[in-house]
Amino acid sequence: METSATFVIPLAEHDLLLANGRLTASGVQNDPLPVVRLFMSDTEAFFLLFNLDPAQPDCSLAFYDLGVGQPRVGHISLAEVAGFRGAGSIAPCGATLRSSQSCCYPHMRSMPPLMHGCSRSLYAGCSCCIKADYGR
Repeated sequence: METSATFVIPLAEHDLLLANGRLTASGVQNDPLPVVRLFMSDTEAFFLLFNLDPAQPDCSLAFYDLGVGQPRVGHISLAEVAGFRGAGSIAPCGATLRSSQSCCYPHMRSMPPLMHGCSRSLYAGCSCCIKADYGR
């Protein structure tokens, strides 16, 4: 297990996050799937981590929503995320991400995907548009 900020990320997922970060840093075009999901249980905030920057392991590329219904893709500091109020939990994403055609915001249903196609689409929209399958 590796500790990032106050989160304990399982070693296998930590290694995959770093491997994705090394690919990105080397200039190889890659579009990795999320590896880890951080969820703040007493807020609506969530973070799907794609990679860790090998030069700054506290910095991660993530799809996230701070709980205000405005999801985005960007770089986050795990130390800042650890400082959010709320008990956090971590779940590995063995995930296929797909859009939900029953999104509560109808205008979001036709938004272009941010990554991948077909069943691996991550749509810009409300957090109800994200469905993660953890293989259970």
